Amino acid sequence: MPEYGIMADLERCIGCRACELACRNENQLPETMSFIRNVRIGPEIMDGKVVMYFVSIPCMHCGRAPCAEVCPARAIKKRPDGIVLLDETKCIGCKYCMWVCPFGAPQFNAQLGRMQKCRLCVQRVEKGLEPACVKTCHVKALKFGTLEQLSEMAKLKAARRAALFKIPGIMTPT
Repeated sequence: MPEYGIMADLERCIGCRACELACRNENQLPETMSFIRNVRIGPEIMDGKVVMYFVSIPCMHCGRAPCAEVCPARAIKKRPDGIVLLDETKCIGCKYCMWVCPFGAPQFNAQLGRMQKCRLCVQRVEKGLEPACVKTCHVKALKFGTLEQLSEMAKLKAARRAALFKIPGIMTPT
C-alpha cells in the first residue's frame, strides 16, 4: 500500500498562513493551535539583497514515528498508508510525543487536557480529496501525494534547477 505525505516547496511559499487557517477550521482547533506551522526565516542580506523565506512545517508522518514509539498509552499508531494517528480517547496528556517530535507536530490542547496532532485530514484523504492545508495553498507550495510521487516531484525540481544553473554531476530531465 502506498504511503502518503506532504511536501513543502520553499521557493513558492509566501507566508500567507492560509494553510494554518484551513487546518484550524478543518480540525475545529482553538485559535492558538494549528497542525501546520508557517515559519519566517529572515529577512537577511545575501549577496547585497534582502531575502526572506517562509517554511510550512506539517507533521511528517514519519516512517518510524518517534511520537508513537514513546507513547505510554499506545495512543499513536501508524496506518499502512503512512498516516500517523493519535487516538485522543487513549491519550493521557503526558506530552512525551511532543518532546520527541523533531517537527513539533503533536500539541497539547489545554482545553481538552490532552495531545492532538495532524491526521493528514484522513477524513478528506479517504474520500479522494487533498488535506485542507494543501487544498487551500493558492501558490501551490504544498503538495500532497504518495511518497513515491513526492520523491519524483522533488527529483524533477532538482534536475530542472541543476539545468538552470548547470550544476555538474546532476542529470537534467530529457
